[in-house]
Amino acid sequence: MSERPKWVNTEVRAARRNRRIPDGAACALCGETNRLLLLRASAERVKVVLLEFHHTAGAANDAVAGGWLCANHHRIATELQRHAGATLVHDGSRHQLERIEAMLRSTAAFLGQIVEALVRAADYLAAFIRAADRDLPTWRILPVTPT
Repeated sequence: MSERPKWVNTEVRAARRNRRIPDGAACALCGETNRLLLLRASAERVKVVLLEFHHTAGAANDAVAGGWLCANHHRIATELQRHAGATLVHDGSRHQLERIEAMLRSTAAFLGQIVEALVRAADYLAAFIRAADRDLPTWRILPVTPT
């Protein structure tokens, strides 16, 4: 039996990556979209998805609301939900009001992460503007898109 050309193996791996992660998916916090970085090989050479769907209200409270996060941010977000006191386990005996309380606590914890990401982005932009003022002061006369 002849060995497949290397490009075929590369295409097969790419197709597998594309099936595991939806088109356009990115970590909602860090923005990573590179599928090569969002999958890793485990010890058994089984691909593990590193982009995961985070249930912002907790899957036990709302199975639909959420967004894609890299595995690191997903772990952090889930721990923050627990730290906020949100119940994340399925329990049919919980009253709807208790699920709503958990949804609010979970979502508030996630929004805190988004606030931190926005502050980091604003700080980065402010540093960029200061560097542009220092190194390229004429940048301010460039045309801007009207709002």
